[in-house]
Amino acid sequence: MFFRSSALVCVLLSLPMSAWAQSAQGTFNLNRFDPAEKGSEWFTADSLDLRGHVRPAVGVLLDYGYKPLVIYNDDLTTRSALVRHQLMLHAGLSMVFWDRWRVGIDLPIALFQEGQPGLVLGTQYVPPTRAAIGDIRVGTDVRVLGRYGGPVQLALGALLWLPTGQPALYTGDGTVRVMPRATVAGDISWFAYSASFGFHFRPKVQSFAVAPIGSELVLRIAVGVHLANRRIMIGPEFAASTGTANPSGLFSARTATNIEALLGIHWRFLSDWRLAAAVGPGLSRGLGTPEIRAILGFEYVPQLREKENIIVTEEGTEHERSSSAQVSPDDRDNDGIANGIDACPDSEGMATTNPATNGCPDSDGDGIFDNGDSCPFVAGIAQPGKRNGCPPDKDLDGLIDTVDACPDEPGPNSSDRRIAGCPDRDADGIIDRLDRCPNVPGIRWSDPSRDGCPAK
Repeated sequence: MFFRSSALVCVLLSLPMSAWAQSAQGTFNLNRFDPAEKGSEWFTADSLDLRGHVRPAVGVLLDYGYKPLVIYNDDLTTRSALVRHQLMLHAGLSMVFWDRWRVGIDLPIALFQEGQPGLVLGTQYVPPTRAAIGDIRVGTDVRVLGRYGGPVQLALGALLWLPTGQPALYTGDGTVRVMPRATVAGDISWFAYSASFGFHFRPKVQSFAVAPIGSELVLRIAVGVHLANRRIMIGPEFAASTGTANPSGLFSARTATNIEALLGIHWRFLSDWRLAAAVGPGLSRGLGTPEIRAILGFEYVPQLREKENIIVTEEGTEHERSSSAQVSPDDRDNDGIANGIDACPDSEGMATTNPATNGCPDSDGDGIFDNGDSCPFVAGIAQPGKRNGCPPDKDLDGLIDTVDACPDEPGPNSSDRRIAGCPDRDADGIIDRLDRCPNVPGIRWSDPSRDGCPAK
């Protein structure tokens, strides 16, 4: 039951409470979501895209947490959700210099917070009731090993929080905080990963109700896959932290351990824009860990290409593009092919010898470029008409042959894979090939020779 433990220690809550309860407000920053710097393909971890010089990235994230602060009874039933709903806006900006150094800033704003008052040991705690600015975060990272897209990158950096939030409204700690950190990230073919470790120094050691608040160790881990010619990143992330001053040891204090999981997706479109979404549960009940967190983001991240690239012709021949090739200002999708000769100027693609496909992507890798592929994200075959690039569907019933139980006869779909795509002319639930009376609705019989025939 450790990970379902209370946010405020349950045993103490069972003690008698005074009838003259005094009132108290928040004293610390409640929101546990700490977004990655803009430009990352993760939400809390960092993909370390530190390429370019004076290269910006800007975006916003909406972060919703359900029940991030709950007071429980000693039997683990909810006494009150001190903060039931919390909606945060994170506005961020980052800038990369000299292909290795990045600085960033994040402004958190609590747009909406709502909850119920709660009584703990004679003190009536009051929920936040209005919007408020949080502690502004300034960060920096320097790549010291590897390169973007390689199997291993290492960066060292630090985060600094300024006391701009309001502790009484659960949006600030009321003091400067700092977290030095190390991050390792990399790509191995379509697989990507990231991990960071830091020490979050919170000099204002305090308690909220009976819960200690102080410095903590912080861990972020993410793994995922690149899809659609690297335009989509999807995968899980884990964020964990634990207080360092707990007498019972790391990851043992109920209220000072925070663990969350997210499953997220980042989609890059029009080359430089990203949409992102994630959802996941809290796996502990530390202060600020919600039962459910949901995130929606929008970013502008200018894309870059390495100066040396591999050109793949339609005949399969590979050769290197000259190292003097530069991204041109008239190359909207930044794929190294100028708009005037790019058949797909708004979609990043590959160079080919065919003017009709030069610069076009082939997201599913089936050899049919997206601008002529009716199923651009599912590998298929060349075929005439509207199904070019789609998987085979011989009977044209909308079910591809690999999942069609009757691939040579058109029929309706079914949740039962054994009869999906099979015709049933009399709609009696018995497919024609098993129906002894296929033109007259009937019933199932114990005798297979009468299946599908009406009752006498």
